[in-house]
Amino acid sequence: MSRNVIDLSYTVEHAMEVFPADPPVGILKHHCYKNGYFVSQIIMGTHSGTHVDAPVHKLPETRSITDLKVEQYIGWQTAVLDFTGHEGEITRADCLKYEDMLDACDAVIFKTGWEKKFGTAVFFQDYGGLHEEVALLLEEKGIHLIGLETPSVHPARHQEVHEELLKRNILIVESLAHVSAITKPVVELHAVPLKLKNLDGSPVRAYALE
Repeated sequence: MSRNVIDLSYTVEHAMEVFPADPPVGILKHHCYKNGYFVSQIIMGTHSGTHVDAPVHKLPETRSITDLKVEQYIGWQTAVLDFTGHEGEITRADCLKYEDMLDACDAVIFKTGWEKKFGTAVFFQDYGGLHEEVALLLEEKGIHLIGLETPSVHPARHQEVHEELLKRNILIVESLAHVSAITKPVVELHAVPLKLKNLDGSPVRAYALE
């Protein structure tokens, strides 16, 4: 039986908006058809567009993208926690409303509706993030991968929240697209990065299977 595939990645394009202070994205023509073939050069940061954070992104001397197994970037049973319209940060108490789903799953997508802001000036501002205490709950429930529509885990305390998640070996996929297209409460999430040796993150082609 065929399954519905939902593309959860933004299109990477020249001069696309990136997180403040991150390097710009550049796509250059290196060879044209007059040379007999078409080859482009891509210059971009490891956290541009839809991407995954490895522990070494925030924690020195920890695991990089290539230190992790491919299956760690897959949520075989991913709970889609619907916080559409939620104001402020998401707390442990908020997540416990979905405790049965957390108990049954190994990954989480936080569905907030923030994807609608992508391409506007406010996408990187004033988004609702996760409270640090959520990291401990996710660890208790055996969650190893989370996906967010927002460009980071918290607009102000991103260092603290990143550390709490990553030190517990919970990988983070940020800037998910088209989460609103997910119709089921549990999906299979794939967010596998490029095999970039010893690096802190990578763009991903994320998708969900319903």
